[in-house]
Amino acid sequence: MTTSGEVKTKEEKQKETTQVIGESDDSLFHSAIHPPKPRPRSIFNTNNTIHPPKPRPRSIFNTNNTIHPPKPRPRSIFDRNVEPDAFPATTGEDKDSTHLPPSPLLEHRINNGYALVIHNRFFRQLNPRRGSEKDIDAIKFFCEQAGLTIDIQENLKVNDIRAHCRKLREDKNIFRNYDGFVCFILSHGTSSGICGVYDDTISVEEIVSYFKESVDLLGKPKLFFIQACRIGELEDDSNEIGHKQRLCPPDSSDILIAHSTIDGESSFRNIHKGSWFIQTLMKQFLTHAQSLHVMDIMTVVNEDIAGSELEGYRQMPNQLSTLTKFVYFKMAAVAEVVQAKTDEAEETSFQCVVG
Repeated sequence: MTTSGEVKTKEEKQKETTQVIGESDDSLFHSAIHPPKPRPRSIFNTNNTIHPPKPRPRSIFNTNNTIHPPKPRPRSIFDRNVEPDAFPATTGEDKDSTHLPPSPLLEHRINNGYALVIHNRFFRQLNPRRGSEKDIDAIKFFCEQAGLTIDIQENLKVNDIRAHCRKLREDKNIFRNYDGFVCFILSHGTSSGICGVYDDTISVEEIVSYFKESVDLLGKPKLFFIQACRIGELEDDSNEIGHKQRLCPPDSSDILIAHSTIDGESSFRNIHKGSWFIQTLMKQFLTHAQSLHVMDIMTVVNEDIAGSELEGYRQMPNQLSTLTKFVYFKMAAVAEVVQAKTDEAEETSFQCVVG
């Protein structure tokens, strides 16, 4: 048996333990039993080595930005410091230039095109279209400079227009050697279409349909430029409007229909100079065809006509396009001739009429 001095009760042992704890260093005791976890430093601390902050991207509007450099803003072709006829070439120092030429795969140059001109000047009841002979002169000059074979048909009845269009469509060889088709239509018109000399009408869609169905013109641009009013109806029960077909993109591709005015509005003509639309169109073609494609030129035509007035009259051309390529004309350098014709036209007295 153990003596009372050798045996220690639970109370004594607990008391001794409490005394030891009281005499020891609290920090050493806790570090030995429960070592403290290191406190993470703030992510905003510049000396942080535990959670380094992610670099904050600079603003894209910062001029010194090297992470997201801003894209250069393209300049307008109407910028005073940019010549509309010659966009700056891309150099090694300007790799991000936005003035890149269209891909050659998307270009189509009309080097040997066919131009059909339907010109109605005299009518059975409607007023003669005085001044339209100036438009024909301008179209002839343009076709010569662009190397287009020109086919002029004048003062046709609607049945004559249909017959000639069918003849061209059914001829299996006529378009085979041409790389583009251009059609100029100059006549009185209504919201229903183009007037024949007997005051009947044929729709623009029908005229277009004859050529969009031509096998030899598939994949080639077919451009239609129409100088005619698009307002009102003729008071004539014998109108022959049949065979109207809607042109429904994208079923019909590579077609441009350019009207001299929007639907429901009049188109104006100068009895001495010619029509506002045709004269502006030929001028801009001769000026820009060496460097701009057709749709860009039509934008210039729109701006030129919409941005001016003729004795209080205003006009707005519009276009419907299903072109799949950038279409260019082969043109000679005729800027001096265009300026001479412009100066000559400015000296002519002005009288504006409808149609």
